[in-house]
Amino acid sequence: GTPHALRSHDAIMVLEDVGEPVYRLDRMITQLQLSGGLMGVQAFALGSFSAAVGERDQHAESFMEQRLLEFDVPIVVGVPVGHDPDNEPWVYGQVGELVSDTSDASE
Repeated sequence: GTPHALRSHDAIMVLEDVGEPVYRLDRMITQLQLSGGLMGVQAFALGSFSAAVGERDQHAESFMEQRLLEFDVPIVVGVPVGHDPDNEPWVYGQVGELVSDTSDASE
């Protein structure tokens, strides 16, 4: 352990990336999972995954949504955070609420 370790208990985990193939995104989630970095996460907010297309032409955003289903928490996709021009501020470490305005959110 380290005092700088990720604190995910009761957190909304925001994930986004650019230029990463699916196998590397899978590796990142596996590393977080095995290190305990996802324990206590209450929801996932998926931002943009620009230019990240993986094996079998599977889109990275779709892969991430499917990969995170095993954690049995809400998943909201299309959150405007990341490296794309549609990039709203997200204040890390603050109290927040994740609200989806469509029925497309995974619960």
